Amino acid sequence: MSYIQLCDKSKHEFLNEDGSLATFQPRIEVIAFALSNINRFTGHVGGYSVAQHSICCAIIIAKQEPDNYKLQLSALLHDATEAYLNDVVSPLKALLPEYKKIEDHYHDIIDKFFNIETRCDKVKQADMMMLAREAEAFKLDMLLHDIERIGIKPCRTKLGVFSPTNERRLSLDSVYSEFMQIYHYLKEVIYEEKT
Repeated sequence: MSYIQLCDKSKHEFLNEDGSLATFQPRIEVIAFALSNINRFTGHVGGYSVAQHSICCAIIIAKQEPDNYKLQLSALLHDATEAYLNDVVSPLKALLPEYKKIEDHYHDIIDKFFNIETRCDKVKQADMMMLAREAEAFKLDMLLHDIERIGIKPCRTKLGVFSPTNERRLSLDSVYSEFMQIYHYLKEVIYEEKT
């Protein structure tokens, strides 16, 4: 068995009959729903989702490059692979070279479908700044020490209710709704720029 059933009740195949990695058509509703339900840090910080992290990364990029909507969308969807593959922590990912190949395959499909580049340096930098902010907010001292040692400083951008320092836990529905609103806004603006 090399499939999972997604939240929309569709079957997501990982492999073709010949054993090669299958292709698929990403669906934003599936991505937003799954990321809203997947906790960061394998759940060890409580109810802080991958979708909240992704929204914060998009906010960071929006503050840095307010007119670069495609880059903002890239930041919002930089962890979209996790909707299909789950969130595997980086130290474990480093031990799984085959996983990296699978993840790259999924990034390629998602990037092509949405016409974005989720692995560009600016998105990676925003992701690391947000990781540092999360490590600080959740008092993950060992992680924060390692991040600071390589010269990454925590993001100081105001992130509103999606910030990891927000005392109030957000409902899954509100995170999903906000993720979808940001996505639709960015897609609309990008489309208007083309016409």
